[in-house]
Amino acid sequence: MEKQRQSNIELLRILSMIFVMLIHVTYALSGKCYSQSDSLMCVIVQWITMICVDLFVMISGWFGIHFTIKGIVKLLYQTIFLALFAFVICILSGYAHFTIGGLWHCTFGIFSTYWFVWAYILLVILSPVLNSYVEIATRSQFKFLLLSFYVFALYAYFTLKVDPIFSKGFHTMSFIGIYLLGRYMKLYKPKWTQFSKKIDFVIYICSVTVAVVSVCLLQKYHQETLIVEKFGNYIAPTTMIGAVFFFLIFTKFSSHNKFINWCAISCFAAFIIHMQFDMHKLYNEVFQRIHSEYPLPLFWLVSITLVFGMFILCVLIDKIRLYTWNKLFEKM
Repeated sequence: MEKQRQSNIELLRILSMIFVMLIHVTYALSGKCYSQSDSLMCVIVQWITMICVDLFVMISGWFGIHFTIKGIVKLLYQTIFLALFAFVICILSGYAHFTIGGLWHCTFGIFSTYWFVWAYILLVILSPVLNSYVEIATRSQFKFLLLSFYVFALYAYFTLKVDPIFSKGFHTMSFIGIYLLGRYMKLYKPKWTQFSKKIDFVIYICSVTVAVVSVCLLQKYHQETLIVEKFGNYIAPTTMIGAVFFFLIFTKFSSHNKFINWCAISCFAAFIIHMQFDMHKLYNEVFQRIHSEYPLPLFWLVSITLVFGMFILCVLIDKIRLYTWNKLFEKM
């Protein structure tokens, strides 16, 4: 019997994916913010949503990953099915032309487009080893491992101009630390995880504020490279602290909502579809056009509404993929 999903955490899963879509809106506007208020708003949105990837991986750590070949095949099938779907839509709409290269990036070459997929699959492959350690280690041993990992990560963060170890968090190495941190919080509930929701939210806002102020200062002195390397970074201290305490808010209430659970099952589809090579170019162009035609406050209102609409559409499309999976592979 399938375990009942916790809608509070499933809502967080949905939010993490919407944050991914919103942060990509800010990337689409890179170099196109021509006023201080426009630039500031873009920075604020970007660092509010920078926690997106860390949240998604932390959820996996909270529940624990159970390695199965079927699970990996299912993720690959979802990625290829939806990438091909997006590619076909772009071709039929006249936005893209069929090419062997385009087909390759939607099938055998998906890792070249979807860095998260290969990084997450490798985490899944390593999960039995990580889970075995979690089971046999004492609390103090586990705590020491996490402290050692993040002291090392901080040293790399502050001393390396370009990070070849964690690749700014775009790598399984970063995911391992986040996964283990999620397991540790779930199993041992240390004191710093037991603040009220209000305090958790204040800490999250403080982390965002520090990042935004730092980025604005670096922009003032034209240090764009430092912004990209040190703050556009999923393992940056501000990002990690923000992700942890935003995550903890959702562990402190419980709910069950069928619609939230129904959407959460398919939320990863939003990432796959809008990141397909041709679809992502269209995605960027749509928001660049909206940005050029609407005043600043209205732009973000329209953009957030559109992102929510796109998310729901992607969820609906993924139900087709789920139907085909159940018909073809459910007995696997």
